[in-house]
Amino acid sequence: MRIGMVALRGEAVAHRVSQPMGYGTSNQAELLAVREALRWAPQDEPVELHVDSKYVCGVISRGWNVLKNTELVAEIRELYRSRPRIKMVKVRGHAGVLGNELADRAAAQP
Repeated sequence: MRIGMVALRGEAVAHRVSQPMGYGTSNQAELLAVREALRWAPQDEPVELHVDSKYVCGVISRGWNVLKNTELVAEIRELYRSRPRIKMVKVRGHAGVLGNELADRAAAQP
């Protein structure tokens, strides 16, 4: 399994991650991609973080309780809180949202 993350400035790719994660769940892949996005995101600029996972949006921006991946979620929550100009937006997967489609392609690369 691979993670894919794409950061856009307008429609231009500003940053791209496509890396293997080994064995894991789709929730873990989504969380790792969000962690990479938050690590890259500038602290002093407004950023819209598009996520197609209801689970990830819930545990990171809505404070849902977690039973698995607790250390990873805690790390991501801290990164999210440290960047107050980030707005997490839930988007539909496979619905033609440019950044989401590019991230899916990055994750699907061999």
